[in-house]
Amino acid sequence: MKKKIFISVFMILVSVAMITAATMAWFTDSANAGNAEFTAGTVSIEAGRKVDVTDSESGTKLGTFLPDKVVEAAQGKDIDGGEVLQERSDPNVVLNHSDDFFSLGFGGTLIVEFEHGIYEPEIVIVTEVTGGNYPEELADVYVSATGDSWDNIGTATNDGSGTYKISSLNINGNIPYVKYVKIEDATNQEEFDPMPSGNPPDGFDLKTIEITGYYAEEDNWNPGDCDTRMFSVENTGTKSINLRGKFVGEWYEFNGTNWVKWLKGNEKDVVTISLADGEDSDWKKEGDYFYFMNPIPGTYSEEDADKRTVELKVKVCLAGEDTDNDYQGKRYIISTVFEAIQASNDAPHLAEGWKLDENFYKTND
Repeated sequence: MKKKIFISVFMILVSVAMITAATMAWFTDSANAGNAEFTAGTVSIEAGRKVDVTDSESGTKLGTFLPDKVVEAAQGKDIDGGEVLQERSDPNVVLNHSDDFFSLGFGGTLIVEFEHGIYEPEIVIVTEVTGGNYPEELADVYVSATGDSWDNIGTATNDGSGTYKISSLNINGNIPYVKYVKIEDATNQEEFDPMPSGNPPDGFDLKTIEITGYYAEEDNWNPGDCDTRMFSVENTGTKSINLRGKFVGEWYEFNGTNWVKWLKGNEKDVVTISLADGEDSDWKKEGDYFYFMNPIPGTYSEEDADKRTVELKVKVCLAGEDTDNDYQGKRYIISTVFEAIQASNDAPHLAEGWKLDENFYKTND
């Protein structure tokens, strides 16, 4: 009888061991549920100069203007793969209203620069020259404020009657000013079959490039004068930011070839930069910086670009008594840098280089 009891106990122990083994298998099972991702916010701004065209003292003029110089001319080939004729290869003819023209060549590019930015630009006028019956010749037109990034505003053609074919291309209203125009030949060579008689086709024949808008006159600055300058900054990042701007100016003189720094002018502090709107401005000057007094929302909370954009208007004055005749013909060039920092977690009050008093801003959301 004792043996029966022992066997029964042994069987129970074995059963428990089996259950325990099964339970351990459930606990150690695993499955891949994927990664959990967290995306950090971005701080990014875009800044550019504007002109207050309603300010009669700013020297702005409404008109249609030609470029000042050619920045780049990369002429393509004619339809046979040869060089474009010499009489069609001077890109500088587009800087005036001469009877000559510059052939881009198939796939060629021309970039021109205006002496000053054209503000509130309306249209770019491109004139092409075509004599006789020719297939369609095309050129893509781009504009830029800096010469680094470009906006495509359309395509110029040789459509129309007469020798001079004019294309008027509207400029997007969001572009504050234009200083550079790029023309790229987009002519389809296959359209020239059969081949027209005469000289080998060589792409878009460019005569002139003009822009209609406001030109800011800056060449007549006298001692005692004050000019206003406007700058527009858009928060293009996701996060709300605080913003500040800094101005650094230097005098230059022309040495017969180039404009170089004029050391005598830089030894004297004859130029002052202050807020044009004074105490009514949403900006405040602290040290060398102009600070915007409210956080600027980012794209995460505000889709409207206008509500993510602020403007800074400053007054630049040339001292009367301290500016002598040595300054005649010299140039004063201002460099402007805007800086942004996240508005959250007291960053403007804690970050190295900022560290403002916690009550500095009107609000600090």
